[in-house]
Amino acid sequence: MKFNPGRRKFITEGTAIGVGATALAGVTQEGDAAAQAPIRWDRTADVVIVGAGASGLPAAITARDGGATVIVLEANHDIGGHAMLSGGRVPLGGGTSMQKKYGIVDSADQVYLDHTNHKDSEFRYCDRDLVRMWADENVATFEFLIENGVKFNDEKPDFVNEGTVPRLCVAQVYSPDLKETINGSPGSGIVRPLEKSARAKGAEILLKHRMTRIIRENPTSGKVLGVTARFEDKDVNIRARKGVILATGGHTSNVAFRRMFDPRLTEEYQVAGEPWTKQNGWQSAPRSAVRPTRVTIAAAESLKHVISGPVMATRI
Repeated sequence: MKFNPGRRKFITEGTAIGVGATALAGVTQEGDAAAQAPIRWDRTADVVIVGAGASGLPAAITARDGGATVIVLEANHDIGGHAMLSGGRVPLGGGTSMQKKYGIVDSADQVYLDHTNHKDSEFRYCDRDLVRMWADENVATFEFLIENGVKFNDEKPDFVNEGTVPRLCVAQVYSPDLKETINGSPGSGIVRPLEKSARAKGAEILLKHRMTRIIRENPTSGKVLGVTARFEDKDVNIRARKGVILATGGHTSNVAFRRMFDPRLTEEYQVAGEPWTKQNGWQSAPRSAVRPTRVTIAAAESLKHVISGPVMATRI
């Protein structure tokens, strides 16, 4: 199955493809009294992506596959975000090549049913429309990872998230270099190959560039034009001809925000991958475009590791 963001309505009204990714393009709202001051653009690309982790890198690859020029901004000195420090666990099913290799029968319908099971305290409140979309794209997403260099341990998939079918695969550690893999983290086996593929396909990744502002036609309304990033104590304005994608994955360390969805997630609960879970790029998004009730598709073992983030999009 071909990974096809067009078929999946990559940017449509009220839905978005990437878990943990926020897409902004052509946002318009009620008019502003004051116009935006003239902007001096330092850089320009068709698509500007904020965050070079498990959401931002696939977004960069997909945009380049579609012929768009891409600039990726990353606040850290390296790519990967908290995905780099993860266990490299990928619980995708529906009939992936790895499942078929080991004779496991699965379907998108079964993935959907398992992740909307009312008996599961984490899944019973999930947005059914988003889970349906996610379930339908499990196979394509898994094969996309393989096509872009991710290698999984050649082992029979395991059960995860109280599912009825074995789906969990674990990525191979990228290399024996402990610096390259951050002390041998399996998460390196996901983000390093994606980084390599994105760079090979022509995506430009700017490290140590922390986004500080989304630039719009008017100060608080109008079309999204680009972003401002801070680099070496200087502001860099980057124009986005076609859209901005926020893939910072930072909401999980925002105690007030996460408690909107589960009051039990108070400050004593730590998040894997800190301090690179504190980007909070979604907070800069136009308010009318954010749909915070659609934050979680399936937060597997949420107190151990958070795998999803804010999802939103706007009409082009």
